[in-house]
Amino acid sequence: MERGLPNFSEPQWRFLSVLEAFREPLHIDVVGALVPMEPGSLLEILQRGEKLGWLIKSDGYSFRLAPDLPPAVMKKLERANDPDTLAGILGQLKNLSLWDKLSPDTLVHLLSAAGKDGETARLRIELAHKALKNGKPELIII
Repeated sequence: MERGLPNFSEPQWRFLSVLEAFREPLHIDVVGALVPMEPGSLLEILQRGEKLGWLIKSDGYSFRLAPDLPPAVMKKLERANDPDTLAGILGQLKNLSLWDKLSPDTLVHLLSAAGKDGETARLRIELAHKALKNGKPELIII
């Protein structure tokens, strides 16, 4: 355990790092599919995370990280989300048919952070075409 950080299990830290990677509220089923863990362990991270002020329940069963995490925690989560890890998460999303459940902004962020420049560019072009076709050029992500 790193100094000053709670004694969470590796899957519990991974749960938090997945939330950091997505940077938007995620349904518990999506996080659970990406980071399988025992029900007791999941319940513990949800309860302790909320008590620490690190997790915010968005609606129903969706959670996101609080915007004001302690710097040591944020650093640990960001380190865990290296490009290879993010590429693995993207692969899991495709394999589990969860790709379409994410917002385009989130997909662009994940692809870019994973170093998938070609896929990022293709998605941005596709989104720009859709925005223009729908008469909404303000939605184009540059």
